[in-house]
Amino acid sequence: MSLRRIMDPSEWNAFRAEVCLVSERFEDIIGTIAVGSLVQSIDIPNEFYRQRRMGLLGTAYELIRNPSRRKTEPSRHSDFDIWLCLKDTKGSVYAQRKVEIGGMALLEELASGTIARGSLQWLKKKEAVFRDYYKNKEGSR
Repeated sequence: MSLRRIMDPSEWNAFRAEVCLVSERFEDIIGTIAVGSLVQSIDIPNEFYRQRRMGLLGTAYELIRNPSRRKTEPSRHSDFDIWLCLKDTKGSVYAQRKVEIGGMALLEELASGTIARGSLQWLKKKEAVFRDYYKNKEGSR
């Protein structure tokens, strides 16, 4: 579903104009994407519920991916986020490496059984690894 389908034409035009205005002010912004349960496709992708990876790491990854939580219809709790796509910088290359290495370490711990998904230990480790890159509701740090 696109945002255009849930907004009336004047809301859509105002929203689009504002996104374009902000995006044009910063040369590092190369695109914008709206994501979230409000704007996702209602059609479930082929084999969405099938485990994609085998072995202990695959099973651990599926616990995190958790396809059963996917909402199939928009609801009053649906949301969307606007992601800004930026040009790569030294900082973004560093962030990608940090997130990938930290994510793999968490996945390996989950697969080995040293931590359990959803436990306090899991939440603290996830916060330590992804602190600056994950659901930062307060804005940039």
